[in-house]
Amino acid sequence: MLDNGEKLWVVQHIVPYRDLKAGERIFGNYSFLEAGESGFAYNIRLNDYTLVPVQEIIGLNPDNMDSIGNMKVQIKDMWPSDDYLNVRFMLNFPSPQKPILNLVVNEMIPWTKDGYAHLELRYNNNGSQGRLVPGMVSFKLGDYSPENSELKGIKVLVNPVDGEEKTYIFSYPLTGEDVPGFNPLDLAELK
Repeated sequence: MLDNGEKLWVVQHIVPYRDLKAGERIFGNYSFLEAGESGFAYNIRLNDYTLVPVQEIIGLNPDNMDSIGNMKVQIKDMWPSDDYLNVRFMLNFPSPQKPILNLVVNEMIPWTKDGYAHLELRYNNNGSQGRLVPGMVSFKLGDYSPENSELKGIKVLVNPVDGEEKTYIFSYPLTGEDVPGFNPLDLAELK
């Protein structure tokens, strides 16, 4: 199922493919073959894909702030869907400990009452000064998703490598304009 709710049926595949388990997400490249049947929008040929890790939003507090970190991070793309905030980024690799990217609710500051959920993207490279490699993660929005009719949207604070802190604003309802364009090289670099 796509983030817009459309269901696709894989009838051909160029790469080894297995049925996904419930809750697994992929970043994929596919070709439309024909209109689908039995609730599927299209039959497709799957050209390539990679699994995308899914993480929960966590609370930031004095007990975990050191392990979560707030190091500068290079964001390539960030876009919301109905249930997820998707982030393509560059991370330091290798490291004795895996670099960590988290989406947090900062419990140490007062709530801003502007109708938006205020979230922070936090990066901890765990001491790695290795080469930068591309990564991708999807964060479950849960109570902060568009289905939460009380919210105007989400604001995501990021500490980017190229400057001062920046806030990305995603207003609800989602229009699809926030989704970046991709090409097959974007997928190839994640492998």
